[in-house]
Amino acid sequence: MNEIPGLGDNLSAAVEIRVNDLQALPGHPWKISKADIDRAKPIVARYGDRVLPVLVDDENRVISGEIFVEAARLQRRKTIRVIRQSGLSSADSLMMGMAITKLQTLGNWDNAAMEAALREFEKSIEDFSASLIGFAPGELDRIIGAASVGAEADRIPAMQPLAVSQPGTIWKCGNHLLLCGDATDSQAILALLDGETVSVALCDPPFGCRIDGFVSKRGRHREFVQASGEMDGDALLDFFSKFCRAMATVLAPGALVYLFIDWRSLRLLQQAAEAVFGKLINLCVWAKDRAGMGSFYRSQHELILLFAMPGARHRNNVELGRHGRDRSNLWSWPCAASSRKGREGDMLANHPTPKPVEMIAEAIIDSSLRTEIVFDCFLGSGTTLIAAERTGRRFRGMDLDPLYVDLAVRRWQQWTGMEAVDAASGRSFNEIAQEVGNAKED
Repeated sequence: MNEIPGLGDNLSAAVEIRVNDLQALPGHPWKISKADIDRAKPIVARYGDRVLPVLVDDENRVISGEIFVEAARLQRRKTIRVIRQSGLSSADSLMMGMAITKLQTLGNWDNAAMEAALREFEKSIEDFSASLIGFAPGELDRIIGAASVGAEADRIPAMQPLAVSQPGTIWKCGNHLLLCGDATDSQAILALLDGETVSVALCDPPFGCRIDGFVSKRGRHREFVQASGEMDGDALLDFFSKFCRAMATVLAPGALVYLFIDWRSLRLLQQAAEAVFGKLINLCVWAKDRAGMGSFYRSQHELILLFAMPGARHRNNVELGRHGRDRSNLWSWPCAASSRKGREGDMLANHPTPKPVEMIAEAIIDSSLRTEIVFDCFLGSGTTLIAAERTGRRFRGMDLDPLYVDLAVRRWQQWTGMEAVDAASGRSFNEIAQEVGNAKED
């Protein structure tokens, strides 16, 4: 048997060659599609001649790296650097090509190491995206289990009676910003975003019904500061219209908007939202594992209206399950009443309508890219904030009630182990909270 030259023997044979002179290896059973080649284009565009995984034989037949050659061809590059493997027969070229292709498909990704690498790339490379390492967004989120959060993420700390936040306060929580402000105030929202745009909004506006004795047992929860039973139909429609219009000022073209609502106020919210965002895209249903309050038929679901900001096609990271995430408009998740793990773990203890973090994280993954902005103008206990943190997105959120802003900050601090700071003064949330407590005692 003839001795086949090793790769090390050919390193000095790296040469610049015309792309049009290269040809596919005849008989190679591994086929690549146009979509596969498109994945390689950003890598070739970024690294150019520094991409050296292309091996060719004496006849300029591509043993390995055909995807980069075809990407270079589509980008109309005239030349590409290759390593020539000399002295191979046609059979050896084909065997080597098949072996390299097969062996490169072996192994598994280490999820923790992958996520650590992603966070480092996002921190140090300004224009980083999944495409620069050959992944589709939905594929990458699935591999690292971005929606998997564990029970700790749903733990909501006790609400404190003294407000640390004041109207206009902005808290910086890592890469996230939280504002104590009105969801209908477009100027406040514009100031919060500071020229940036939102890729996906997930909002749980007040349903327009009383909390005390209706949504939850009497005396268990405080009323929302807006749309908590004091508005008639016209007033509620006006409220819905105002917050939709205000939110639209910061939405990117094609941004998806998820609006949670119950059946009583569905018609009014849909009417208000369609006037701003256009036709309803879909209606998702959160199917809970147990029923809540009610008299005749007890309610066991919530509805999620789905819209898209006009001007561009909305993002679709699901792609009919192409990347291993099969999603539908029926979201089956336990309700808050099923998540009780003692006083501190009871999701219902400090908010009347909490959502599972993992459910919100899945929706974020469906509709946005890592480092893009997620928005929620009814912050509540901070579920969307925690979901954005877990999925590697940036969050911008607000709530008119200072106590709920405080609750969201404390929840984020509890979950991350990090400390929030006042964006204006740079002072920590805990420091200011201590001052508020001391002033009360005095």
